[in-house]
Amino acid sequence: MIKVSISTAQRKKLKRFRGLASSGDSEKALMVLLCSEGQTVSQISLSLKRNPHTVRDWLLTRRIYNV
Repeated sequence: MIKVSISTAQRKKLKRFRGLASSGDSEKALMVLLCSEGQTVSQISLSLKRNPHTVRDWLLTRRIYNV
């Protein structure tokens, strides 16, 4: 399980970003938000209709590079 923790300020920034960003970037922000709320990669991939590998890859990239 990948764990992502974000601050309240980061959460607000991601939610604002989702409204302004392209659909691909908005989806990535949503992946981070859902993971930070405790959803698993499997749950996120099902709700977004994405391959679990895609979700896992993006979350790990975000964690490593703090994207």
